[in-house]
Amino acid sequence: LTELEKSGRLNLDSLLDVGTGTGILAILAKQLGFHRIVATEIEPEARRVACENFALNSARMVQLDERQIEDLN
Repeated sequence: LTELEKSGRLNLDSLLDVGTGTGILAILAKQLGFHRIVATEIEPEARRVACENFALNSARMVQLDERQIEDLN
């Protein structure tokens, strides 16, 4: 993301973080100013950790979903 940001080719409309795990990519996207961030993770423990990390990093507006990518619209 930072290389895209430096090049000026970064579109800040939305970001989809598939398999978010700890949520670090979604948190970085929030800090960079993305307008809409959707993270998806099918593992319950990873979703729990991601939610904690979103709260700790002022990224509460990240939408976290448990559905598979093909089920998101």
